[in-house]
Amino acid sequence: MKISDIMIRIHPILAAVIVSGRTDIKAPKYIDFFPVVDEQQKYMGTIRKEALLAVQNCSGGRQSVLALIEGNTPIVSKTDDIDYLPDTVNQAVVVDDNQQVVGIVTAARLMRMLKKNLNEFKDQFSAVINSAQNGILAVDSQGRIIIANRAVEEILELQNSNIIGHPVTEV
Repeated sequence: MKISDIMIRIHPILAAVIVSGRTDIKAPKYIDFFPVVDEQQKYMGTIRKEALLAVQNCSGGRQSVLALIEGNTPIVSKTDDIDYLPDTVNQAVVVDDNQQVVGIVTAARLMRMLKKNLNEFKDQFSAVINSAQNGILAVDSQGRIIIANRAVEEILELQNSNIIGHPVTEV
């Protein structure tokens, strides 16, 4: 799965616009940070939604506003595989081949997409196991049955619900 499959498309905010206090947030509620770029569209860092709202409500001066821009958010390419994301990342800025900001990745979005893919994999796995004509039985490290296909039900003349979780030696 590529970063582009999970990223949220979002336009970066110009630092000059933040300094002017003229920012108008038009983004979904679940986005809590925004990428910031300079006049040449070069990535500078990110700013949290709360900080951006605070800037809108007061004029703290150029230096104090620029201090709100965080520069430690990882940058990933939209063509990278999601395996490229650091294990500890909870947000990232996504750039294209020209190093222009094209979106963000949030932990919530990543988890949602991974859960969706896991559910799809489970459905495919179940379809393969249950379509086999031979009995397929799997046990965990403690010897308890964790998988039994329909053929096992027919062979043992037992419902899966009666054998899943039980020790294989009892079946």
